[in-house]
Parts: sequence; structure tokens; C-alpha cells
Amino acid sequence: MTLLISRAMNNSRFALAVALSAFTALSWVPLAGAANAAGMLSCTETGTVTWSPPGIGTLPSTVNWSDKISFSNCSGTAVDQGLPIPVSEEDQGTEIANCSGTVDAHTGTGTILWNDGTSSKVSSTAISQSKQNGTGPGNFPIRILTGNYRGKSATDSDTVTASDNPSGPCPGLTSATLDGTFTIAD
Repeated sequence: MTLLISRAMNNSRFALAVALSAFTALSWVPLAGAANAAGMLSCTETGTVTWSPPGIGTLPSTVNWSDKISFSNCSGTAVDQGLPIPVSEEDQGTEIANCSGTVDAHTGTGTILWNDGTSSKVSSTAISQSKQNGTGPGNFPIRILTGNYRGKSATDSDTVTASDNPSGPCPGLTSATLDGTFTIAD
């Protein structure tokens, strides 16, 4: 009987030692969560978008657009690791748009300037984009074609606001402000 109790106690001590060792070893393993919650890179963006004259009309039509964007307040693992972050972006393209309704066939190309002085060529489309009196949200998948983050996908989610715009209300809207978030996924 004494032998059985002794073995049981030794097994309990062994089990406790294994559990404690495993806990100690795992405490040094970074867990997914807070450190990676922001993804690779997320930045606030502000800028302007312009449409070639005669601007956006009441009926859907193809219009040339361009934008100039500035980035700030970047966060994520790329920032934590000291990787390049975007400073500015300029794009141009075409879309079928009108003052109020869904925007179709949005495509564009452009260049992102990074804080390390280099640049990347990008291309974009739209998942969803709509306007009401020239103002509205949009989600734009971006593919980084060259330079930093080459081959990565990014997302530009912004809202275009025509209300404080000097070119007047729609129709004939030729410029507006944009505010949103630029994100590069892991």
C-alpha cells in the first residue's frame, strides 16, 4: 500500500512538473491578438478627388477622375517593425458615375510615396461605391504592383464629401474632399 501511495505522489509531482514546465515555455510564445489586431498596416487618409469637366452629371456617364491623398496616424505590425509607411498617393482613372446612385466600372492606377523615399505603382477597382448629391462611401481594393509591399493587397475605404466643395453641388461636381482608412492586410 505504501508503494502505491508513493507512486501516486511521484506521478502527481511529475504531472505538476510537466504542467509547470509547459506553462513556463508557453508564456514566452507571443499569442495572436492585441499585437496583430491592427493587421500589417492601417492609416488615416485625407485628400481630394477631382472629376474632369463637365464633372458628374445627373445621368450615369463615363468620367475621368484623379485624387491626391495624404496619410497619417499609421499603426500595425509594419509600424512596430519599422517597415515603410505611406506618406502620399496620387491616382487617376475612369468610372461611370452620376450625382445620386451607384458608381460602376471604377478603375485606376497610381503611385504611393513611402516614408523611405521610394514609391510603388498601384492599381485599383471598386467593390462598392455610391453617391447621394455627389457625396458617398466607397471601398476600393488596391493591388500593390511594385516596390514596398509588392504583391500585397490593400483596401481604401473612404467617404467623398461634396458639401464644402467650391465647385458647387451636383450636377457639374468637379471636386470633393475624401476621408477614410487605408489598410494593407497581413
